[in-house]
Amino acid sequence: MMDAIIETKEDVKLLKDHGIFERGSLKDEEVVKIFSGMSKPVRLANPPNIDKAIEEANKYYNGQLEVMTLKFIKKCLRPLWNIIRKFWTAILLFIMAFQEWRKFRAMSSGRRRQQKLLTWGCVYAMDIQNDALENTSLLEESLNPNEKGLGKQLPMCHSKMDKVVPEASVRYLL
Repeated sequence: MMDAIIETKEDVKLLKDHGIFERGSLKDEEVVKIFSGMSKPVRLANPPNIDKAIEEANKYYNGQLEVMTLKFIKKCLRPLWNIIRKFWTAILLFIMAFQEWRKFRAMSSGRRRQQKLLTWGCVYAMDIQNDALENTSLLEESLNPNEKGLGKQLPMCHSKMDKVVPEASVRYLL
């Protein structure tokens, strides 16, 4: 790049006038020579010796235990790791699908159990916390009009159940 900036003595003089170059001991012609020679390739005096030195340095570097270990891992274990990673991904996907299937089965069996309870008689929901009763009221939204009359929500402690529920009518207690 620099050889394209300075091609003549006038270029050097212009750069000196603007304070980019300092007025020094070199003449303008010498500065032009230096910058025009920057784009020329450098020729090595003795290339075979440099090649031998580079080869020895590479041989030493590649002979280090850490380098040999990393090269082994890249060459042999990385493809194996990709296979292991894909295998475990498939296993985890299978486990997640199985869990979702189990949830679905539990929900559907819970609905059947709920329907069975509703055919037996009345369902009492008792709790001293209003939040719990409100969450139970969300279940009522999923019931049809015939089933809604079978459920009763009472804001009281379970220990007082005998005062509300007749003893002979209890078949199932959760």
